[in-house]
Amino acid sequence: MATSTDRQTYRELVAQVAAKAKGILPQETNGRIESACKLVLQGDVEPQENGTVTVYSATDATRRYVLQGTSCTCADYERG
Repeated sequence: MATSTDRQTYRELVAQVAAKAKGILPQETNGRIESACKLVLQGDVEPQENGTVTVYSATDATRRYVLQGTSCTCADYERG
């Protein structure tokens, strides 16, 4: 288990990445940035050995999405 110092450092790094993203991405994505941070901090984002990333839904425990490169299996990306 990570120490509280490790956990705090991790949280600070996630916040720094979010701040950088907010500075680069269009303002209308900011709500999504906060949602992504919550998923990361809750442990719902898992990098896989094959290079993909599995993201578990915040609202449906049975649903998961797969990110590969710049694509995703979520409805938002597929509608995009």
